[in-house]
Amino acid sequence: DLVPTITSLLGLPIPFANLGGLDPTLLPGATPAQTATALALNAAQVWRYFTVYSETANRLPGMPALEKDLRLAVSEYTRALNDIENPDSDEFNQAAMLLKGFLNSALALGQNVWTRFDDVGMGCGIVSLALGLIFSIWLLLIPANIPIRRRFSSAHSTEVALTAVLMLFTCGLCTFSNSYILEEENSIMYALSVLSIAIALRMHAAGQGGPWKVVLTLPILSRLAELLISGHGYDPSILVHTSHHAVVFLSSLIAIGMFRSFLFRYRIIDSFSHMVVDLASLFFLGLSWWEKRQPD
Repeated sequence: DLVPTITSLLGLPIPFANLGGLDPTLLPGATPAQTATALALNAAQVWRYFTVYSETANRLPGMPALEKDLRLAVSEYTRALNDIENPDSDEFNQAAMLLKGFLNSALALGQNVWTRFDDVGMGCGIVSLALGLIFSIWLLLIPANIPIRRRFSSAHSTEVALTAVLMLFTCGLCTFSNSYILEEENSIMYALSVLSIAIALRMHAAGQGGPWKVVLTLPILSRLAELLISGHGYDPSILVHTSHHAVVFLSSLIAIGMFRSFLFRYRIIDSFSHMVVDLASLFFLGLSWWEKRQPD
């Protein structure tokens, strides 16, 4: 609620994506007419955001009831304007109360739609991250004479340590910042790109001519994606982008899966367990994308 209140006090337009409602108690010395006018501008901004979202993404539930509340508030505000000579009239107070009620209903609708959490999915993610971090630390600490440790050279240890640091940073420390939500994809792709370059350098030093070039495709494609796709292009709920058409996106995942199987079949990357993990990741990526496209 501070966003529309502060912008109103400064005489600035309320941000387009704001969901908060102006707090009339923080408008010192404002007449009922001025308070009702500020709330009317706030209500118009919120309604515009909801309608644009419904037209470009998914139709929000409860819009007819919300529109009815808004019409009632606007009708009362219009009636009060006809008596503008009396800025302290009870009609302005009634209009302000109805407009504030609309803003509260709009906020409740937004919270109901956009703040839902998948407890099972979150639990599985936390467990997976914890196990991965524990396994990474365990690989670094176990003695070198244990069979599984013999499969990892000092270069592997560097990669495992780097994985643990990036995992702790992106999935632990960064999650305490609201800004991380906006930059999560870029942060994850940066971490994966750093790991890919480290793996490619190790393979190149070991004389593996072909595989290290394949590994470098991830950071290269990541940079190209940032140049060609931005903003809502990443959001599959915005159904106007060709890249998120079911035929294009799912066929791309299938093609990537086939390419990964090709790498294993011709022993370019000969780890069966790694191939299974990669294919499972592609499957869950497709599942997550499909759920994101469903109506709110």
